Amino acid sequence: MPDVLQDTFDIEINQVTDKDGQTVTPGDTFKFKIPTIKFDIEVSYRAADVRRRAYPDSQGQYAVDMASIAFSRSCAILEMYLVSSTVVWPYGINDGQTLDPSKQPAVDFEKFPVQYTDDVYKIGEAFEQAVTRFRTRGNTNQGSATA
Repeated sequence: MPDVLQDTFDIEINQVTDKDGQTVTPGDTFKFKIPTIKFDIEVSYRAADVRRRAYPDSQGQYAVDMASIAFSRSCAILEMYLVSSTVVWPYGINDGQTLDPSKQPAVDFEKFPVQYTDDVYKIGEAFEQAVTRFRTRGNTNQGSATA
């Protein structure tokens, strides 16, 4: 069972596994802050801001399609909760570039390279699953972060 006092958790995507489910090549790892009880409200408002920044005429209103809602939530999650990453694209840095160590890196969805769109969806989905696990009381199959 995870440490009940932990304040971060990791998500790994794009790992390569063999037919037995054993990791052959590790994926990209993203460390996130565990959200508070205000998570749903905070993410909802940040997702509206993401939609507003992407398309100002919408004023952040919900779009008709689920893809834009899921994408804006995933972007909001990355902007609000990402602590660190083994890759630099969430900080708007393309492959081959490096972070400026004199500045705290900022996550801004508008700077995400387009080739990482599917990764944004994967990260958002994995984060939501982890939050569900943290909200589950007791010991589940994957463990719970609550006492």
